[in-house]
Amino acid sequence: MNKTFTFQDDLPIDYLKEGKVIALPTDTVYGLAIKADSSEGYKRLIEIKKRPFDKPIAVMFSKRQDYSEYVYTDDGIKRVISSFLPGALTLVLKAKENLPYQMDLGTGKIGMRISALKQLDDFIYKAGFPLQITSCNISGEKPLTSYEEVLSTFNDTEEIKAIVRGECESKIATTVVDFSSKRVCLLREGEIKFDDVIKVYKGGNI
Repeated sequence: MNKTFTFQDDLPIDYLKEGKVIALPTDTVYGLAIKADSSEGYKRLIEIKKRPFDKPIAVMFSKRQDYSEYVYTDDGIKRVISSFLPGALTLVLKAKENLPYQMDLGTGKIGMRISALKQLDDFIYKAGFPLQITSCNISGEKPLTSYEEVLSTFNDTEEIKAIVRGECESKIATTVVDFSSKRVCLLREGEIKFDDVIKVYKGGNI
């Protein structure tokens, strides 16, 4: 069965709605994606990756989707979103109440992303729902950054229903900043510098 698709195809979205896992390129590395509120998809995803059940997975929105029903923001966070997203930045934010368990794993926090890859942003907007996306690899192994790597690694995996063909632009993991409490802290630094994020958060310019 053919598992190779483009972002313009409808079948990958249908698979996501059915609680299936797909692989797709992001602006950093290739990712494994599920519909963000799919408990069935989440179980499949962690089995494929051999990932700990209690390790959170970021939620990716289209820049045209309303994220306010999922996370709390303030003026500083909104400035950071406006300045750096879409882009290679993950914001860990306080989660709204009564969300599906796998979105915050009971932590009260959600890692929020908006991809700078236009085709992916269009795809998420077309789908009409956010995605949970984690790096396309077995946990502890090197993230895959090309369609060819994904195909050779996961083509025989029945649990991955579709592989979207495309190019990753950066191949460098995102900067991750935790805004979920009063003390803002850096969890990982990538292309976007933490000092620049803090300047914007406090109302300054970079």
